[in-house]
Amino acid sequence: MVAGFFGLFFLGALYMQRVLVTVRSTSAWTFLPMAVVVGAMSLGLAERLQTRFGAKTMLMPGLVLVAAGLLLFARVPVDGKYVVDVLPGTLLLGTGFGLCFPSILTLALSAATESDAGSPPAS
Repeated sequence: MVAGFFGLFFLGALYMQRVLVTVRSTSAWTFLPMAVVVGAMSLGLAERLQTRFGAKTMLMPGLVLVAAGLLLFARVPVDGKYVVDVLPGTLLLGTGFGLCFPSILTLALSAATESDAGSPPAS
């Protein structure tokens, strides 16, 4: 997931600057819808879904959405348009990342003990 996340920004920026011929500052704004969806999912819906179904259960649909978004990006044509070819993939990726990030953090921190938390030892 992380490789897809960083690869998306690197290759997506190159695609928009070299193929779609957008200015660097403009190509940065093209990722804004994905960031908004990640934030909205992470703060709102993902928390409620994770509480209801569990972190492990919510991880798989998020990863499927990430894979679907990356597959859409793999099929972007040379003469593509942002709204038709790039935006749907970024929205799918944003939804998938928004579902995955809270679940991954919950699963990673669930095994932390009190000594891992940095609290002072009991006397």
